[in-house]
Formats: sequence, C-alpha cells, structure tokens
Amino acid sequence: MNSIVKKGKNLTTLNLMLLFLVFIITFFKGNRDAIIYRNWNFINFKLTCFLILFFVIILTLIYFIYKGKKWARIIFIILGVYEIISVLISLSSFYYPLFIKKSLINQIYLLFCYISIISNFYHFGFSKSFKEFSKYKNKKNNIT
Repeated sequence: MNSIVKKGKNLTTLNLMLLFLVFIITFFKGNRDAIIYRNWNFINFKLTCFLILFFVIILTLIYFIYKGKKWARIIFIILGVYEIISVLISLSSFYYPLFIKKSLINQIYLLFCYISIISNFYHFGFSKSFKEFSKYKNKKNNIT
C-alpha cells in the first residue's frame, strides 16, 4: 500500500465519520425536546425518516462509487452540485441576515455542515487518492 492509497483510506474514513457526525447532530438537534424531556411525543417523525432515508441513499451511492460504478458518481456529483448551490444561496445576501440572527451554536453547526458537504463532494467525486484507494481495495478483493 503506497502513500496515496493510505491517504485515500484516511480521507475516506474521515469523510464517512464527518457524514455520520452531521447525521447524528442533525438528529439530536431536530429532536432536542424529545431527548431533553424524555417524551417521545415530541419526536420529529418526518425529520427522523428523512434523515434515515438520506443517510441510506448517500451511503449506498458511496458504496457504488467505491465499487467503480460511473452512474453512482454522476448522481453523487449532481447531488453535490445541488447542495453546493443551496449552500451558496443560504449564504447569499438575501439569506445572510437570517444567518446572522441565529445563535453562535447554530452558525457553527451550519458551517460544519457546509464544510462536510463540500468535503464529501470533493473527496468522493473528484479525489485521486479515493480513486486509487478504491482501485487498490477492488484489486485486493478480486484476488482473494
């Protein structure tokens, strides 16, 4: 395993952990009242279902990208472009006052989500180290 493959392995692990962390934080943030008061009547069922569906779809796409499927990479890039456009719109001058009025914790959370989205988009869509790591793992799995 050469250095670019190790770098790809480390960055893939980091990006998957970032994705999982965004999922967990969003779940707890959306269901804060249910967790604080330990009353499941407060649970945001729509948000929870959406998050689980989102997480499963994204992990499925990443799995097929890892296996070398071009269609999964194209879908992931399209979704990534959509997410980056939505990030830019949310930070534009029209929404900027709404962003400033949020608490510091919410601003940090939003910036963390934006960084995670852009990082995952670049890594799984265009990173050479991920492509090399994917080739290495697929060759290793085909040999054994």
